[in-house]
Amino acid sequence: MRPFRTLLIFWIPLIAWLALIHLFSSIPGRYLPHLSIPYADKIFHIAEYFVLVLLMMRAFENSYFNVSLAKSAVLAIIISLCYGTLDELFQRSVPGRAFDIFDIFADCSGLCIGALTFLYEAGKEGGKLASDKAVQGNKI
Repeated sequence: MRPFRTLLIFWIPLIAWLALIHLFSSIPGRYLPHLSIPYADKIFHIAEYFVLVLLMMRAFENSYFNVSLAKSAVLAIIISLCYGTLDELFQRSVPGRAFDIFDIFADCSGLCIGALTFLYEAGKEGGKLASDKAVQGNKI
């Protein structure tokens, strides 16, 4: 696959998701919806970092990096966890928002669940997700 197509298909969605996470973190506390669901913010953190690690592992696996699935999972978790921690630190500067260590724990939960899901699905498909094989023009 050509590098520009790889960038568009696999890296742009990851970059867009990172920007979206930062955008959500930039919303002042008074504009956030107040949900009556217990721990709704933690559920949101788990979901957003679940998606982040899936997109990152997908980008790694469909690029020219020569690393195993397990190494790409560890790398994606470390990078995503660093991003999540920096994001929490950034929130200290946003009015009505604060640093919350339990948000980082929720992020880490989402990352681990996402990485395990990716590894499981990729393992069933022999190293690549079926959808990615189709995008690259390989037979499923």
